[in-house]
Amino acid sequence: MTLAVELDGTERLTNYGKRRNYLASWIIPSEDWSRLHGGLPDGHRNPVPSDRSRIFDSIIVWTHITKGEYTLAPLLHYKSTAPADSSLRAYVYAKWHRRKRRAATRHQVELATRLYAYADQLAAEIDIRAHPQ
Repeated sequence: MTLAVELDGTERLTNYGKRRNYLASWIIPSEDWSRLHGGLPDGHRNPVPSDRSRIFDSIIVWTHITKGEYTLAPLLHYKSTAPADSSLRAYVYAKWHRRKRRAATRHQVELATRLYAYADQLAAEIDIRAHPQ
């Protein structure tokens, strides 16, 4: 079966453009972010998560939902707020590469599991809006 035939037979294709548009100025709401971090295992260097951590976690969710490269996440390029500053970009780039090079701690594994589950739920909500019944 060719790819074109397979795609033609697919009932619902994922509209990644719609997802990117929906998430263009999105950041994890603080209440959700606090809940996602609640009760994580010890092992986190910074016991009080910062705004930069929230932005980083939002970028993880964005990449999971859009299948885009983290360097393209709008939070790294948003011009009208502080998150566009170069120190934030440096923080995100360094943390992203550290995350890919090192063995994950229990804290990181649990947080990633929670973030991906959250992203899957959000993607489903976006897709329902994108494909009305």
